[in-house]
Amino acid sequence: MICNHCGQELQDDSVFCTNCGNKITVQPTQEVSCEPQQTTQPAPAKRNVFVKLAFIFSIIGLCLCWIPYLGVTISEAALALSIVGLVLKKKFTLGTEKAKTALTLSIVGLVLGFILSVVIEVVIELAAQGY
Repeated sequence: MICNHCGQELQDDSVFCTNCGNKITVQPTQEVSCEPQQTTQPAPAKRNVFVKLAFIFSIIGLCLCWIPYLGVTISEAALALSIVGLVLKKKFTLGTEKAKTALTLSIVGLVLGFILSVVIEVVIELAAQGY
């Protein structure tokens, strides 16, 4: 035991300090745990793979919408992936805004693809008739 006032080392049953004469007050000891503390780290944010694929497919679908049926097919895949991404938004923490963007882009790609497919078909038909 150590004196609280002067720091002199004392016997465990001492009532007064032999160096300074002050009364020894026993302070409760703190329990020290030797077990390692477990720190909880926040779980990493989960990215929605469907949204990422939908975004990529919607960009490709927009770029290829002038090719009949190919752009439309890719845009349809992007539409399906973005809908799945939006449905699973509760399971994933990132990507909801990108899913809405991919959904919009895939719809635009579908509409443009259909319009351009019809225009190309009409042009081919008119060219075949000699116009």
